[in-house]
Amino acid sequence: MLPFQVEKNRQRQQAVQAAIRRMESNPDYPIVRIQIYEEVSKLGEISDEACQRGTDARLAFVLLHFEIDAEAHLRLVTDMASQKDYITLLDDWTRKTWEKFTCCPFDFLPPLGDTGLSRWKCILDRAAHWVNEGNKRLVSLRVTAPIQAMTIGKRLRELRERCRMTIEEVAEAVEVSARTVERHESGNIPSIRSKNLLAYEKLFSKRLGKEICLDSSSNVG
Repeated sequence: MLPFQVEKNRQRQQAVQAAIRRMESNPDYPIVRIQIYEEVSKLGEISDEACQRGTDARLAFVLLHFEIDAEAHLRLVTDMASQKDYITLLDDWTRKTWEKFTCCPFDFLPPLGDTGLSRWKCILDRAAHWVNEGNKRLVSLRVTAPIQAMTIGKRLRELRERCRMTIEEVAEAVEVSARTVERHESGNIPSIRSKNLLAYEKLFSKRLGKEICLDSSSNVG
């Protein structure tokens, strides 16, 4: 391997390890590992043909593992930074999938010839699919966040009116500005800080004499 290839591989592995560390910091990461373990366990024993490098059965087998990893990690995509980390992992998985298919390091046996390139394209196509799924997930999250904020805002307003309190009185009780309470009620803030939600819950629970929860699944009750 030439020196520039060694350096390029080193930089790529550094980027992959950094992406993995950031994804591991996501609270949902253990769920990802459980999902991968359970899905791989369902595969059962590998066939004799799938054990032979370069066969169609081998390609199908390694692509199945690629799909399991990609689908499980998709849940960790929550913003553009995590999408970039996801793409970094997908790029790494494409190389490793080829290595599993050929049973050789990528740099020693890269995709060559019509057959090799067509099979390499199969792997790249799956990676492109999951990159697009990551982008679609980001769009979905952008649509969902304002809806959740509006739903909580509506409950805040209903609770305040039930307690016969003004916006100014609520603001003073939870130690924020009246403008902030107005924005919370209108849903103009994409997400409400946890400490503010807890303050609202404490206030309305005390005023109404029952426990109030303001998560996205609760209701005013």
